[in-house]
Amino acid sequence: MDNEDNLLKTSMLPLLRRAWGLKWLLLPMMIIAVASAVYFTRQQTKIYRAVAQIIIDLEAPRYLPYNGQEVVRLGTGNTWNTVEFFETQFRIIQSLKVSEEVAQKFNLIEDHDFLGVNKIEPEGRAQFLSKVNPAKILKSRVSVVAIPDSHVVEIRVTDHKPERAAELANAIAEAYKTQNVGHKVSAALEAVQWLNNKVDEMKTQRKSSDEALLKFKQDNDLLQSTLAERQNLLGLTIQAVEKDQIAANQELKVLRAEARQVKRTSVSKAQLSLPQVINNPLIQKLKEQRLTLENQKTELLEQYLEGHPKVKVISDQLKRLNKTINDEVKGIKSSVRRQLKAAEFKNTSLLDTLKDLKDQARKLQALELQFKELATKVESDAKLFEQMQLRLKEAELQAQTTANNVRILETAYGPSHPIFPKLSRNLLLAGFAWAVLSFLVILIFDFMDRTLKSQLQFAELYDLTPLGSLPLIERGKRPQKNEAVVRQSELYVLENPNSTIAECVRTIRTNFLFMNPDKELKSLLITSAAPKEGKTLTSISVASILALGGERVLLVDCDLRRPRVHKVFDMVNDRGFTNMLTNPEVESEEVSRPTALDNLDIMTSGTLIQNPAEILQTPAFARTLQKLLGDYDRVIFDSPPVVPVTDSQIIGRQVDGALLVARSNTTNRDVFSRAIELLRAVNVNLLGGLMNGVDMSKEIYGQYYYQYNQDPADLDPIERQLEDI
Repeated sequence: MDNEDNLLKTSMLPLLRRAWGLKWLLLPMMIIAVASAVYFTRQQTKIYRAVAQIIIDLEAPRYLPYNGQEVVRLGTGNTWNTVEFFETQFRIIQSLKVSEEVAQKFNLIEDHDFLGVNKIEPEGRAQFLSKVNPAKILKSRVSVVAIPDSHVVEIRVTDHKPERAAELANAIAEAYKTQNVGHKVSAALEAVQWLNNKVDEMKTQRKSSDEALLKFKQDNDLLQSTLAERQNLLGLTIQAVEKDQIAANQELKVLRAEARQVKRTSVSKAQLSLPQVINNPLIQKLKEQRLTLENQKTELLEQYLEGHPKVKVISDQLKRLNKTINDEVKGIKSSVRRQLKAAEFKNTSLLDTLKDLKDQARKLQALELQFKELATKVESDAKLFEQMQLRLKEAELQAQTTANNVRILETAYGPSHPIFPKLSRNLLLAGFAWAVLSFLVILIFDFMDRTLKSQLQFAELYDLTPLGSLPLIERGKRPQKNEAVVRQSELYVLENPNSTIAECVRTIRTNFLFMNPDKELKSLLITSAAPKEGKTLTSISVASILALGGERVLLVDCDLRRPRVHKVFDMVNDRGFTNMLTNPEVESEEVSRPTALDNLDIMTSGTLIQNPAEILQTPAFARTLQKLLGDYDRVIFDSPPVVPVTDSQIIGRQVDGALLVARSNTTNRDVFSRAIELLRAVNVNLLGGLMNGVDMSKEIYGQYYYQYNQDPADLDPIERQLEDI
């Protein structure tokens, strides 16, 4: 949840900051929107709404017998289709027919105020009156609203006169109620007339059907009871024959299967596989005898040879016995074939008999169907005639009743407050329009604004490492509530080493020092893309923090065109960096000057010279740099802007690294991009960029900076010394 809140702040706060920056435009726009809404509301015609309440029951009071059905029912009588019923009633209330009845009652065609003729020019009124339809105008002003969980319905009518709105709403309710009953009565009268005609027709039709039935009986010499008996007897006979035929067909299937098996099986195999052969008692007895002889032959062969007389006798007996068995098997197979033919004949005969019986049954059914049709028509005509007579009596009674399922619950009264226009709604719409327009204005201004806003844009736009941000330091104000008042922006960090701004500079120092831990960063160039972007303030602040860390630091004003460092420290610029460049005999201690901070020295630009770019790229600069690095741990160069002159490019190639400063809401993106290109084109070791002049109270990351409060006893000796100054 905290991440979501932070994300929301991240996305909303920049938008709110831009909106606050455009307050000079957005606030007048809001005032104009509110004034326009108020003026527009006052100029609009007031519209009033009168409401009449009616109750629509699902069913009207029934005067007919309990089981009697009305010709026209004014309700549904159940809850399954109540939605469709009420929707239909709502359409009737809002119908043109009801509106026409009310328009005629009030003679609205002559009411010019209702028709709105007064708003039309005199020369166009006649043409308007020839085309206008007051019923359609009234219909457009009528609405119906159902009260939830009830049968109460509100009929709403709008008009610019409250009294007329109430009169029209009551008239619509009465017209609908009257029309509802009138519809039932008129429909009942139409039903009475139609039923009278149908009763006369049914008398003639009933007589005709009776005569047709009598003639049919006479022509066919049939009585209903005799015909039924004949049909019953024939039905029983058909059932018996069908039963026999089914049994015969089943037997035929069995015999056909046996015949197929017999046909495929040889005599020798039949003895082993055919059930008729296996289960035959005679064959079983013969097989037993054969088995006995075979056993005897086997015993003899153990004593005698095959040609021995005793063995031959047994062998002859076995041959005769096998022949007898085979003849018996052939007889069984022939018997199966004879049984199959007999079964087929029997089945065919039963089918023929069944067909004849069914033909007789169909003939009787044809006579029965004709008889039933005539008898059913006689019976239905008699019942219909009785129902018509009963319905005619009910319709005559209903045509005389005025029962209604619609009741007026509450009449309309003249409303005291208009429903339109509503100032709150118009103000809401105006506010929405103002918000949308303001958003578009912010987007347009944001699109047109080409300045850098945050250090996060360094990586996004230029692939440049963001090293940190310096808060906005305004003279005469406190960066934090419990911090000192700013007397001079450039010296604030030096004078307030425990401040929030000093902590920001420490973060920047840590970032660029640890970017390349393998190579010590002893000489550093601090520059900007264009003038007045805070490079001098940054240079002094970074040099002060490095000196507070215990290192001997020299800040060199290398802007040989418009030097400012001597003005910040209130020094005379009579000697400085140019003296060392032009005279190899000059040493650093001769032209450098100490500050209130023991480890920090300042070297002003010195006497200004013509064509400083030419002397900066001579061996004199490298010689001077080596001297300075021999005397100090760190050398910070405050150089001119990159884009206007080439000095920073020349110096940047000869030092260990460079920092590019941008000012929030001031530095142009294109100019900053050009500065990066120029520095990288000459292979300057561009360590990264830092954002200067950031309003931390408006930045989302401002909350992460904290006040660095420590007890003076916890400070290092150098910082304690500054506390005593």
